[in-house]
Amino acid sequence: MSADLKYVLLYYDLTQIYRYSFEARYKIYDLESKRVYHLWPLNKYGEKISFATWGPKGNQMAYVYKNDIYYVPKVNGTHYAVTNNGVESVVFNGIPDWLYEEEILKSNHAIWWSPDGNQFCFATFNDTKTGIYYYNWYGNHNDSTNVLAELKSIRYPKAGHENPTAVLWVVDVRSPSRIIHRDVKPPREVQDQLVHVWDYYFISVQWINYRSMAVIWMARSQNYSVVTQCAANLWYCQMIYDQRPPSRKGWVDLYDPLVFGHGGKSWFMKLPFSQGNAGHFRHIAVTHNETRLVEFLTEGKYDVTKIAAYHEGSNTIYFLATKENRTSERHLYSVPAKKSKYSPVIKCLTCQEGYLCLYNNAIFSPNVEYYVLECLGPGVPKIEIRSIYNQTITVLDTNSDLKTRVEQRTMPQIRTFHVPVRGGYKAQVRLLLPPDLASNDASLYPLVVYVDGSPGSQLVTDEFKIHWGTYLSGRRNQIYAWIDGRGSGSQGDKMLHEVYYHLGTVEVQDQIDVIRYLRDNLPFIHPTHIAIWGKSYGGFVAASALAADDTVFKCAVSIAPITSWIYYSSTYTERYMGTPQPQDNYKGYERASLIRKAHKFKGKKLLLIHGTADASVHIQHSTMFMKALTEEGVLFQTQIYTDENHFLKNVYRHMYRTMEDFFTKCFTNQKDEYDGT
Repeated sequence: MSADLKYVLLYYDLTQIYRYSFEARYKIYDLESKRVYHLWPLNKYGEKISFATWGPKGNQMAYVYKNDIYYVPKVNGTHYAVTNNGVESVVFNGIPDWLYEEEILKSNHAIWWSPDGNQFCFATFNDTKTGIYYYNWYGNHNDSTNVLAELKSIRYPKAGHENPTAVLWVVDVRSPSRIIHRDVKPPREVQDQLVHVWDYYFISVQWINYRSMAVIWMARSQNYSVVTQCAANLWYCQMIYDQRPPSRKGWVDLYDPLVFGHGGKSWFMKLPFSQGNAGHFRHIAVTHNETRLVEFLTEGKYDVTKIAAYHEGSNTIYFLATKENRTSERHLYSVPAKKSKYSPVIKCLTCQEGYLCLYNNAIFSPNVEYYVLECLGPGVPKIEIRSIYNQTITVLDTNSDLKTRVEQRTMPQIRTFHVPVRGGYKAQVRLLLPPDLASNDASLYPLVVYVDGSPGSQLVTDEFKIHWGTYLSGRRNQIYAWIDGRGSGSQGDKMLHEVYYHLGTVEVQDQIDVIRYLRDNLPFIHPTHIAIWGKSYGGFVAASALAADDTVFKCAVSIAPITSWIYYSSTYTERYMGTPQPQDNYKGYERASLIRKAHKFKGKKLLLIHGTADASVHIQHSTMFMKALTEEGVLFQTQIYTDENHFLKNVYRHMYRTMEDFFTKCFTNQKDEYDGT
């Protein structure tokens, strides 16, 4: 809705590009006259737009068309070009390229308005020097004229290779016929002091007021981050705070937006805070522009997961966090925003909601007087509006129909506990047991393990979920397991950073060790009917676990697996593994490669699944792995989905039927014709 509440912007005929980006046609609905206007870019009928947004003043707006930005002062007004250098798939203005969209901004736009609407900041991404990945698009099989596959491409920087360049600009739109661009100057601290080049990322952009912005920058190595204040009119950025990992073993993780207080003089952020031998946990810190001192407002062996809001009148910070020794829970808390010499007075606003509301989220109103409380589990989700005094204003949704349907069905039994693993850590474990399984049951049940394993991931939470594991446990009498071992999130940085520079080791070993423990200690688990599956990073871990052990897993399904980190994106891979250069972590890349372990899959049952149009984990991962397996004489199964992207949404039903059939054959000891050859 426009800032003056007169118009609504609607999009339709959407074409998805990547995870967040899409092109669409737009309409503007006039709330007073009930008329509908088309927003055609440059009045070109039928053309699609990459992004459109209202400004904070009147009914001004900006949109991106063919990678260039246009400003419209009012509905049906003149369309003014803000940029004119956009090049399809190469130079992006106001929208991110693939790397920034997927790995950094996690958004479909790179435009940020000033509070008064007189200016906006935008980013330009130049992928000219970035490597190009090509793949075939096969098209409609019912079209007799479609005889040649189309060759598509994406600019995709792989580990250790050239990254796109990113530049931030600020424009004043009060005189739109003569817009002046001013570049935002990054601090010298993010310059690579070894080679004297600017190779950095910007992580976030936020306006503090109409004359200054907060920008977070990060060195490409992602072991150094700088929080800056950038001021008009020249837009030089001055360091307010910088962060390195508490030890050399780890990466910085300053991705969340800042929260401002006291008119922008105080900045709140999540930072690692030492809790003695337990290591560092994420807590709320405040820094002041004038003193630049950092003070922590929370402490303890739990992680703050989100700073939700700051209330100026009461000088209070609202935040979401786990509980100590209850990492699966999420609760809303408040704490005074002023450092006290005594222990902080922290109030939990959701801890009394009962066992059905252990996992919560909160979205605050702009004036921070009210918030939407989302009770997300383990019971059926419900949503309320509450005041900051925790009074319920109204109930928005109780999901009563879903609740009735759940109550009418026999659901799996859920067991959550921890298992000690190497290094003195505890892996969080959740089992979904068949509804009829009893403690004195002499039957043996197959076990299917779903693994994610990616750094910072967390499967074992109290969020309400209905998924494939619910079906396998409830209808197919199989046990379904999740395991959060070393490298997982919400258990402190010490456990998280155990995977640094050696992906594919400890997180894989924890899956094996925990399943071996469950097999040997739970009498109802069939000792030889155990399978593991995962997607993307989880596909990498599932296949790695099958290769690493001959006694635990009988079979594995690996969906869109990362088979060699040299093929994956620079930002993600280098954060955890450094670069594949000999002087850096070449050996770590080699140790993690599934391609180098192809010989270890002999005599094992493996199903590989991949989409040919996967722009995130390219099918190159699977084809190179398949080539290595074939050269080693390994028999395996594959399921290739033509023209499907990373999410495989169009083939879900077929994919899960394929997996279920594979597991059924695995658990019934059905032998292939060439078993043992």
